[in-house]
Amino acid sequence: MRLYAFFVLPLAAGPVTAQRLPSEAPRYAASFQGHAASQVPPLVTPDDHAWEGAKAGAVILGVGGLGAGYGWCAQGDNGHSTSFGYCAPRSLVGGLIGVAIGSALGALIGSAFPRSPPQ
Repeated sequence: MRLYAFFVLPLAAGPVTAQRLPSEAPRYAASFQGHAASQVPPLVTPDDHAWEGAKAGAVILGVGGLGAGYGWCAQGDNGHSTSFGYCAPRSLVGGLIGVAIGSALGALIGSAFPRSPPQ
């Protein structure tokens, strides 16, 4: 009996009155013509080479970590076969660790060099 009421009650209910209200007009109006994107200056002006340093460090230490991870796994003497299928996931972990450390160090080093002012 309770299950019957659970299914019949939503069918017997009428539409909610809030669904029939007219939509309100917006409370604001544009006070200028033109595109806003062309008039707004950039929020952050890059004044150092932190992003370039982060990219360079991530590539250099990422590739280095990839090679070190594979080399360390291939030297394994713990009874596992040192095939590519076994060492590839371990070398990817080494590469990701290298990317994380390299991007942090590269950004730190790159932020020490200011950009020259535009002329």
